[in-house]
Amino acid sequence: MAYIFLFSLSLYFILGIIFSIFFLLKGVHSIDSLVKSSGIVFRLFLIPASILLWPYLLYITTKRKI
Repeated sequence: MAYIFLFSLSLYFILGIIFSIFFLLKGVHSIDSLVKSSGIVFRLFLIPASILLWPYLLYITTKRKI
């Protein structure tokens, strides 16, 4: 039972890491246009949040494009 939980948790974080790379390169501009002028330090602060909240951020970015 613990193996299933750990596998699910690791899969969630792996998908979060993959999503955060693409989100910080392209998707964050669709939420806030002022991020284009921000520095690298601000984007480094967004990495943990985008890894943990990737399902919500995916929903927000796809919702705004429609």
